[in-house]
Amino acid sequence: MLRNQDYTDRELLHVVNDVGGQGYASVKEIADRLGFTERSQVQAVATRMAWMVRYKYVTKHATEGGYRLSKEGRTLMEGAISPEVEQALAEMKQGDRVVVMRSIASHGFANGSQAGQHMLRREYLHQYANRRRRK
Repeated sequence: MLRNQDYTDRELLHVVNDVGGQGYASVKEIADRLGFTERSQVQAVATRMAWMVRYKYVTKHATEGGYRLSKEGRTLMEGAISPEVEQALAEMKQGDRVVVMRSIASHGFANGSQAGQHMLRREYLHQYANRRRRK
């Protein structure tokens, strides 16, 4: 399957970017990169890509059907935090993390683009769904 809990949207944007380069990536090329060979798996890629168009992370070629990152999708894919910030987050007390999450939710949802809002929500859901795998 190709559920959000399996691959984040950001991870898939990296795949589309790697496969497509400066052009468009086909569903088959994306599926191949993910190691998907069964018809149902390829169909799952097509379905997920349709959602990624809806969220405005990628654009679809009008006649040939391939996908490439939108400007917003590229911005979201390229996001990064410094090692110092990552370390500070890892060392935070639980209560402080709640306050940081509140701030991220407040700024990300109130001031962010619709695509950014979707990605924030889906990234949280991915991490929440996979919390048991990390234990």
